[in-house]
Amino acid sequence: MANRHASLETIEDFLAQKRMAMAGIWRDPASCSAVLFKELCRRGHEVVPVNPNAEGVQGRGDASLECRTSVQPWMECG
Repeated sequence: MANRHASLETIEDFLAQKRMAMAGIWRDPASCSAVLFKELCRRGHEVVPVNPNAEGVQGRGDASLECRTSVQPWMECG
């Protein structure tokens, strides 16, 4: 079975990206995806939340960010 662990280089490369989309983010602020989303925002990443079933999520500070329904339109304008 192949090694499923990411190398430190892969993780650092991922975190070096300042603009990313996060698909499947959950509305519950205590969920893993919401906590990760908030932490990435806190660290200065521009994270676009994507969830067709959610209107918004908590982002930077107390500001609510609108959820996109798809990654595709965001990628085309980026």
